[in-house]
Amino acid sequence: MNNQSRFALIVQRILGLCFDDRREIDVSGVAKVAELDGVDDSFFELNEIDLRNIEVEISNVQNGIMEFEDCDNIKLPVNSQVLIDELINFRNTLSGDTVETQVETLGQIIDSISDNPEWSITAPTNLNVKVSIDKSVIKKIPLAVAAGVLTPKNLLPLYTLLSVVQSGATYTYNQSVTEINATTEPITSFGNQAAGLNTQASNVVNNGEDFLKKYKTFAIQVISQINAEFLQVLYEILKRDIVNLVSSIIVDVNRSAKLKKYAIILRLVQIALVVSQLVNDYRKCKSLLDNILLLLNLIGQTFPVSIPLPLLALSGLLPGTSPERASINAIEGLQSVGIPTGTLPDGSPNLMGLYNLIVNKANDKEEAENGKVVATPDPLSGGLLIIGKKV
Repeated sequence: MNNQSRFALIVQRILGLCFDDRREIDVSGVAKVAELDGVDDSFFELNEIDLRNIEVEISNVQNGIMEFEDCDNIKLPVNSQVLIDELINFRNTLSGDTVETQVETLGQIIDSISDNPEWSITAPTNLNVKVSIDKSVIKKIPLAVAAGVLTPKNLLPLYTLLSVVQSGATYTYNQSVTEINATTEPITSFGNQAAGLNTQASNVVNNGEDFLKKYKTFAIQVISQINAEFLQVLYEILKRDIVNLVSSIIVDVNRSAKLKKYAIILRLVQIALVVSQLVNDYRKCKSLLDNILLLLNLIGQTFPVSIPLPLLALSGLLPGTSPERASINAIEGLQSVGIPTGTLPDGSPNLMGLYNLIVNKANDKEEAENGKVVATPDPLSGGLLIIGKKV
């Protein structure tokens, strides 16, 4: 576990690297950083905090517990034997199941971790253990894929081929320098021994951590590409959820409008234009974030709701806004979702209700004293309608 944890920490650092293929000079706060800038020997060294976290993780596994950092590092017992039995059964039936069945089975196995009866007694009520476990699993997916790819079984054919190609390419050169090496070897060996240097080969790999250090360029390129594939799938899921959310909001906003269908179509076309501007490399962190922000910004954009002119003529009969009425509406809204709004158990007044009333009065006073509307005739209505903007 110690070797695996050290390997996983370095892989996690590689997963956090950002890539950028811009070639122009940029002096901004998000200026271009080369892929291997800052990746020196210290990048692969573990500090005392990392080593301490590894010790804590190993101790938790040995004691059969799971630690939740998002809830004051509370530790809950894990029935590891049941979990192992379920994984063995999953392995034995893996070949005959479809991908959907495999995913569903894995989800059930993950959920079984939190179905421990002891957790309902020990775990605090403010801890959603299922969400915490799911978040942990999502974070481990690219790490697990990278660990599954960078195995001796997968790498042996690549490096065997590399060795053959290099040997063939350098055969003539090696033949030329063999005699020189043979002549200078006694002198070199004597000098290394006198200086106390290690004359063993430097490309010997003892564990995963050694491999990442000695073949850092290869490891970074492969692991970052794995992370890019993971981010692409995650982004597609996020994009679909955001589009569905925006669509539902548009349906609610335009529910009473006759042209609701056309409004939804126009908005979906707008979304399609935005989501078509996808990043071509999901290792570009800034570009990926920009696309997500573009999608989120669509939620705040709504179509104006037009009011028939005859109804607008009745606006003068409205009583106007009232801070007291606004406070009552807020109290009714809080009560509708089960939030207590009365006096506190000790009989003292509810300060939140008083705060709500004071804020509404302050907003009403500011609007009455300093509010104004800049208006102009609407050219589309032939001057029958005045449109404006409150400033």
